[in-house]
Amino acid sequence: MQKVFLFDMISKTYLASDSAPVEPQNYAICADMIELVMDISYIYGAKSASIGFDKQTQSIIKLSDSTLLYYKEIEK
Repeated sequence: MQKVFLFDMISKTYLASDSAPVEPQNYAICADMIELVMDISYIYGAKSASIGFDKQTQSIIKLSDSTLLYYKEIEK
């Protein structure tokens, strides 16, 4: 993996990252992906009363430049 973030879902603040420097565009695209997954989860009902989403929620998005974004929901 090129870059890894641990995000808070609600605020979209990253709580941890790997040792590579954070580039603003990488953060922005990840925050946008969180927003997209949240929107789709609300539409298709993958909700859990405790955290807002199904504990098994995951997504992979391939961008036009062949970059892969991997999203995986983890428990508190």
